[in-house]
Amino acid sequence: MIKKAVFVCGCIVSMVGAVFAQNPTIRIMPLGDSITYGASTPGGYRYPLYVALTNAGYNVDFVGTQNNNAATGLHDPDHQGHGGWKISSASNGLYENILGWFSAISDPHVVLLHIGTNDTGDGPTTFATAIDRWDLLIERIAKYHPSAHIIATTLMKRGTPQYTYITNSFNPYVPSRIAAHQ
Repeated sequence: MIKKAVFVCGCIVSMVGAVFAQNPTIRIMPLGDSITYGASTPGGYRYPLYVALTNAGYNVDFVGTQNNNAATGLHDPDHQGHGGWKISSASNGLYENILGWFSAISDPHVVLLHIGTNDTGDGPTTFATAIDRWDLLIERIAKYHPSAHIIATTLMKRGTPQYTYITNSFNPYVPSRIAAHQ
């Protein structure tokens, strides 16, 4: 049973603020696909999160083996975002690579997980099991770093037919999977 998993519908800043006192260094691992990498927006969500946390007085240290695609003004570009990657895949899966990345970085206090969007391209039959692979990834992260807080979220909506896959086969199951880990 995973003790520290959190489902995020809204603001990550609130959760981090509730977990950590002001001013200690908080090591955060942004983990995911091109949304984490910031394919269409340099730095992706990492820049506004960094600004929000540092403006609130937190000492943030993003960790990861990647440090490319930083937004202007993002003083800490480290992340683990990989464009086109999937939850689990022999050549480009987070599940298969996460332990190596953890070995190469400082232990994260928080892991921000957004993955699964690229799994929709495999069609409804394969995508129907994506939530199970996502669940196994969370278990692997928690087993390797039991003190880390895992913040996982639903997938962003996409165009047809991916939108249907996400809304029917993945997002509805996220809250109950997270609840089972808490």
